[in-house]
Amino acid sequence: MLEDELRRQMFDREEWHSFWNLLARLYTHASGFLRLYRELEGRLAGKSVEELLAGESESARKMVLGGFKVDEQRYSHRALGLFTSEALGIRISGDDLRKLASRVLGGVGPREAGRDIVVAGEGSVVVDAIASIASTLEQLLRSRGYNVEELAAGRVYDVEDPLSAVYALRDVLDSSRRILPLYNPVSFMLNSFFSTPIYYLEEVYGFGFQRRDDMLVPEDEDARGVFEVNGVRLRVLLDPGKAGDWRVTAIVGHEPGSTGFEIHRLNCIIYALHSYISSTKEGGEGVLKRFFHGIRNEYEYYIEVYRPLLENAVDIDNAVSLLESCSREKASTCGAVHGIEVYCNYQLEECSLKKLLTGSRRRELRSFLLNVGLLSFLGLAAFHEDKVYLQRF
Repeated sequence: MLEDELRRQMFDREEWHSFWNLLARLYTHASGFLRLYRELEGRLAGKSVEELLAGESESARKMVLGGFKVDEQRYSHRALGLFTSEALGIRISGDDLRKLASRVLGGVGPREAGRDIVVAGEGSVVVDAIASIASTLEQLLRSRGYNVEELAAGRVYDVEDPLSAVYALRDVLDSSRRILPLYNPVSFMLNSFFSTPIYYLEEVYGFGFQRRDDMLVPEDEDARGVFEVNGVRLRVLLDPGKAGDWRVTAIVGHEPGSTGFEIHRLNCIIYALHSYISSTKEGGEGVLKRFFHGIRNEYEYYIEVYRPLLENAVDIDNAVSLLESCSREKASTCGAVHGIEVYCNYQLEECSLKKLLTGSRRRELRSFLLNVGLLSFLGLAAFHEDKVYLQRF
């Protein structure tokens, strides 16, 4: 069973109200970032270095070409230009920069040297991730009756401030982190229902489920009411036991398109964004990470927090031995289910369930589910058709 206070928070209507407000705040910040990106791309992409140097906008020159100091510490040569390149994909190529430097060192004036060197607008991993966050949230919030147009206009960044993109990305990172399961009881609860044996959910939450065809409804009145109001719909993902022992072997998950399913997908995108920024070394020697104090790979940190519990409760080698056709790759359950790349140092075990789904091996199936219940409850295992994905830890 969960601690009483944590369980209360998970199914508390006020806690859910706060959760939706956090989602709305993240949507506002993501929309503000994307609007700033479009404005900067429109102003900078396609411009030659000659035009940048001749123009009146000092901020434009700094964002594409310059460096700066923060707390009296110079991060690296051209730090702000590298940030703009990595975060926004608005850049001058490395070859063109070397060409420009060579010409200037040869005595050619900067404007003339940059006459044929053009700023490219290529997009970036960061922009794509934040666009996916905004798109997912727009659908969720609109379904809840939020005025998404008003929310999208709620944060405006000064395009003339050379640090505006830094501030905008910082706001997205700060507000998105608050959505993740490790920091939010509602998100944790939704994560626990993503792909988990029903016996484990009933044991942890202390209530059963009524089955209506392939849909599941909590027998607990408070939980049922909160789920209905907030669009949480559960279904049977896998039912090896069929009618007789489904309460032992059925796997519970979210209905695609429902609140829980979309929040799980949102968390995957947030993990990917934080992981990329905390580990990127492309061009700028980790320049994105240096701009944000405390940024880390939140997916890896989540696993590390629960590692002691997992090591005591899950024998993953024994679980895998009951399966067949297993393979390992550097991936995550998020990527396996949603096709979203999440940067991590852990191996994902992809195995077939086919043999365990036959009647002759039903007892081994129960043993397997008992072993991986905690892993799936934490979102580190996922069942999909006749396969199971297990995150190594």
